Amino acid sequence: MRIQALQSLRVRFFILALTLGLFLMIGAYLGYTKVTEARAETLANLEMRNSLLENSHNIKTGLLEAYKSLDLFLLEPERNDVRQQVTYSIYQTILITDIMLEHPSTVNLKLTETITLLKNLLQQLELDTRELFEIRLKSTKQYPSMAIGNDVLRPNRNEIISSIALAMIELREEDIIHDDPEIYAEFIELNTIWSQMLSNFRIYLANRMGSFEERSLPAQEEGIDILYQSLQQQLNLLRQLDNEGRLGFQVSSSISDISTLSSNWYRGFKEIQLIHHSGEWRMDSIIMADTITPLVDDILEILKIIDNQVEEQASADMDSLSSAAYKQTYILLGTAAFGLAFVALILFSTEQLVFKPLSAISRALKSEAFGKPVELLPMVHSNETRDLVEAFSEMRKQVHNRQADLEYQTLHDSLTTLPNRVLLKIRLEQTLSTARRKKRNVSLFMLDLDRFKEINDSLGHHTGDHILQQVAKRLLTCLRESDTVARLGGDEFAILLPETNEEQSVIIAKKINQAMTDVFIFDEIQLYIEVSIGIAVFPKHCSDEATLMQRADVAMYVAKNNHLPYSIYDPDTDEYTTHRLALISDLRDALNNNTLNLHYQPKLDLKTGNVFSVEALLRWNHPVFGQIPPPQIISLAEQIGQINHLTYLVIENAVRQCSEWLKSGLEINIAVNLSAHNLKDALFTDEVKKILKKYRLPSGLLTLEITESAMMANPVHVVEIIDRLNTMGIRLAIDDFGTGFSSLSYLKQFDVDELKIDKSFIQEISSNHNDTIIVRSTIDLAHNLGLYVIAEGVEKEEIQGLLTELGCDGIQGYYLSRPIEAEEFTKWLGKQEQGTPPAKSQV
Repeated sequence: MRIQALQSLRVRFFILALTLGLFLMIGAYLGYTKVTEARAETLANLEMRNSLLENSHNIKTGLLEAYKSLDLFLLEPERNDVRQQVTYSIYQTILITDIMLEHPSTVNLKLTETITLLKNLLQQLELDTRELFEIRLKSTKQYPSMAIGNDVLRPNRNEIISSIALAMIELREEDIIHDDPEIYAEFIELNTIWSQMLSNFRIYLANRMGSFEERSLPAQEEGIDILYQSLQQQLNLLRQLDNEGRLGFQVSSSISDISTLSSNWYRGFKEIQLIHHSGEWRMDSIIMADTITPLVDDILEILKIIDNQVEEQASADMDSLSSAAYKQTYILLGTAAFGLAFVALILFSTEQLVFKPLSAISRALKSEAFGKPVELLPMVHSNETRDLVEAFSEMRKQVHNRQADLEYQTLHDSLTTLPNRVLLKIRLEQTLSTARRKKRNVSLFMLDLDRFKEINDSLGHHTGDHILQQVAKRLLTCLRESDTVARLGGDEFAILLPETNEEQSVIIAKKINQAMTDVFIFDEIQLYIEVSIGIAVFPKHCSDEATLMQRADVAMYVAKNNHLPYSIYDPDTDEYTTHRLALISDLRDALNNNTLNLHYQPKLDLKTGNVFSVEALLRWNHPVFGQIPPPQIISLAEQIGQINHLTYLVIENAVRQCSEWLKSGLEINIAVNLSAHNLKDALFTDEVKKILKKYRLPSGLLTLEITESAMMANPVHVVEIIDRLNTMGIRLAIDDFGTGFSSLSYLKQFDVDELKIDKSFIQEISSNHNDTIIVRSTIDLAHNLGLYVIAEGVEKEEIQGLLTELGCDGIQGYYLSRPIEAEEFTKWLGKQEQGTPPAKSQV
C-alpha cells in the first residue's frame, strides 16, 4: 500500500512541498553559523616550494637530454662522446635528488619517500644504460642468433658444399654423367634444392635483421621447411640408388655426410627461428623498450607527482583564504535557487509524468495504425499512466515479433541460417552505394565446394546438409562482423567484404582455404572438403552489382577449372567479354597482315660508353582501343594458339631490320624475347635458322632473351635448345633475373652469354641498401661464371653511376631512351658513338 501511495501524483507533490520547507530552515541555520567562523589564512613557504619546482625541472631536463643521447647512441654506437653525455646527464640528476632530500619543504610536504624512490630509479637507470652500452657494442650480444649462425650453420654449410663437390668430381671422373645420367640429374636436383635453401635463408635472415617486411617471415620460414623436406626426399632417392649399387664409394659417403650435416644445419635454423619468434632477437631494442623507456616514464611520472603535490599545496593555501568569505554567500544563493528549482520541478514533473506520456502514446497509436516507425515510449512511474503504456507496448511487441519472423524467413537460408541471395543483393546494393560515396573498395567472393555432389550421391542428402552447416560455421569464423556470408543455393556460397582491396582479399581467401583443410566428421566418417573461390573487386573490375557477381562467378570457375584455391577476376581470362572477343579477331587479322610493329630500346656498354645492342619490343596500336600492352597480346596469342606464329613474326621483322642496318653500314646486335611456349616447339631452332639465312644476317648479331622462369620450367629440355642455338652462334641472355626461383649456381649448366638483372632490383638501388647488396652479389657471381651483366630499368644518372661502381657491364632503360621506332632510333644513334657487341662468353 505504501509503495502504491508513493506512485500517486498527489502524494508526490505533497512530499516535494514538505522537502522545500525543511531545506529553507536548514539553509537559514547554516548561514547563521558560518557568519561566526574565521575567514582568513596566511600565505607561507611559497619561495621554498618554488625552489623544489626548479630542482624538479632540472632533473626532467637532464633526463630528457640523456634519453635523447641514448637514441643517438643506438644509431651511432661508436661515438664515445655520446656515451659520456648520457652518463654525465644521469649523474647530475642524481646529485640534484640529494639536494632535494636536504630541502626543508621536503619534510613539510611529506616528499621524502617519493624523492628517495626517484633517486633509486635514477641510479637504476644509470646501471641499465651501462648494460645497454655493453650489448650494443657487441654484435653477438645484440643479435643472439648470430652466434648460432657462426657456430652451427656456417660449418655445416661448408661441409655440405665440400661433400657435394667431392661427389660431383667422382661422377665426372667415373663418367657416370654419360653412363647413368639419372644419377647425375638427381645429384643436380639435390644441389639445386640445397642452393635454394641457402638463398631463401639469406633472404629470411636479411629480412629479420633489417625488419624490412616482417609479415613475410612465416612464409619464408615455411619455404625453408618445405625445401628441407624436399632435400631429405632427394637424399632418400639417392640412398635407394646407392642400395642398387649404382653409386661409387665417394658419392655414397657424401650422401651420408650430407644427410647428417643438413640435419645439423636445419636444427640450427630452427633454433634461430625460435629466437626470432621469442621477441628477444635484438637485445638492445628489448632493453630500450622494456627497461629503459618504462623506467624513464616512471621517473617522469614521479616528477609530475612532486610538481602536482607542491602546486596543490600552494593552491590549497590560497583557496583557504577565500573559502570562508564565499561560503555564506553560497548558502544564501543556494537557498533562493532551490526555491526557484522547486517551482520548476513541479512544472517539469507535471509535463513528464502526465502530459508527455499521454502525448507520446497518442502519437504512437497513430504511427502504428499507419505503419510508420514508432518513437520510443517514455518510462513512467505513476499508476495513472503505467497501465496504458504497458498495454500498448505489449501489443506492439507481439505485432513486431510476428513481422520479424516473416522477414527473417524471407531473407535467410533455412538450413544454415545464413543470409540468402535476396538479402545478399540488398546488402550488396547498400555496400556499393556507400563505397561509391566514400570512394572505398568492396570485394565479393563466390565459393563452390569441390566434388560436393559425390558426397550427396554416396552418403545421402542428410550428410550433405550437415557438411553445409559446418562449412557455414567455418566461414563465419574467418570473417569480420561487418562482412556478409550468404548461401546462394546448393553448395554455392558468397561473401561480401566491405572496405577490402585485392591484397586483403587474397589474405582472407587463404584464411578460408586453411580453415577448410581440417577434416569434417559425420557419423564417424572423415570427409575432406576443398573450395574454389572467385574474387571480384569494386570498382577495379566493374561498377555495378550484377556485373560484380557475374565476374566473381567467372573467377570462381577459373579457379575450379584450374584446380586453384582461389582466383582473382582477370579480363584476359574472361573469354566472353565483348572487348576480348574483338581483340582476338583483330589479332588474327594483324598476324595475317603483319600490321604489328616493333620499337627498339638501346643497350649501353658502361666500360666503352658505346651503344652495342638494341632490344626489339612488340607494339600494337589498335585502331579502336589504342596501344595494347604486350602481356595482353601474348595472352591473346596463347589463347588462340598463335604464340609461335607471333614469335616467328617478331624474330623475322627484327632480323630484317638488323639486316637493313647492316647493309647501310650500321653493325649492331638485336635482341628478341622468347616465351616458355617457344622452348617447347621442336621446330624452333630450324625456323630461326631459316630466318637468318633468308636475310643473310650473321648469327652473332642476334640475341635471344629467355626469362628465368621459362628456363627453370624444364631445365633439361632448355639445355638442349640452348646447345643448338649456341652451335648456330646465336647469343643468349637470361632475362628478368631475380624474379624467379633459380640460383646462379644452378644456372652454370646453361651455356648463356648475358644476364639481365630485373628492374625491380635496380630502380631503388640508390635508396635501398638491401637491393644494393643483392645487385652487387649478383654481378660478382655472374662475372665468376663468365657472364656479361646488364641492368634493366635504369632511369636516373645516379643509378648509372652506382652500377658503374658495382662493376656492372651494361645498362638499359629510359635514362638512355624509351623504346622508339627504327627510323627514330637511327637518328638517335647518329648522335651517339656506335659500340661493338661484347665477345661471346664461354661458360
